[in-house]
Amino acid sequence: GKYLLNQGGMLVSNLSAIVMQFFLMLFVLFFFLRDQDTIFETILHLIPLSNTQERQIISKIETVAKSVFLGAFVTGIAQGFAGGVAFSIAHLPGLFWGTVMAFASLIPVVGTALIWVPAAVYLFLSGHWGYGIFMVLWCSIIVGMIDNFVRPLFMQGSGSNMSMLLIFFAILGGLNYFGLIGLLYGPLLVGLTIVLLYICLLYTSPSP
Repeated sequence: GKYLLNQGGMLVSNLSAIVMQFFLMLFVLFFFLRDQDTIFETILHLIPLSNTQERQIISKIETVAKSVFLGAFVTGIAQGFAGGVAFSIAHLPGLFWGTVMAFASLIPVVGTALIWVPAAVYLFLSGHWGYGIFMVLWCSIIVGMIDNFVRPLFMQGSGSNMSMLLIFFAILGGLNYFGLIGLLYGPLLVGLTIVLLYICLLYTSPSP
């Protein structure tokens, strides 16, 4: 009883913190959206760079951020579709579990395995060994490879001007250091570093 009471208190405390952080986010977001032009002008005024250099940095940030979000969206849809096909073949609700897998693809480390591993265990326990083996092979190979190739490939072709290998390692490094938000931070930091290096080399190289 004491253990359950402590866990209940922690649950209420965590829920209260989540609610407070959500409303704090909305409060701050309102002022950011309302005063975004003033905020950008102030920040750019403080940065000791020319207008051209500042625009290059902002353009790179916008391009990479857009590529990351669109890449995550497309990857989630592709993995959800592939997972839904596997569930349908195994005579499980494909549309429902495919949609759930699309959202689960955003979770780092476990990702879609959070959905298809319990499904495979259920198939094995229910005696459907063939469908269980098919689920494991299909999801571990097809669905897993989608995340490794579609996301970097889509980001490469959406204007980020970074090689597929560089984007791949940027995503892995971002997930390792920042968690889920590293899907954005990793490629964003790499893209920003490339722009800064370009500016540094362009304006520090000796003139002919």
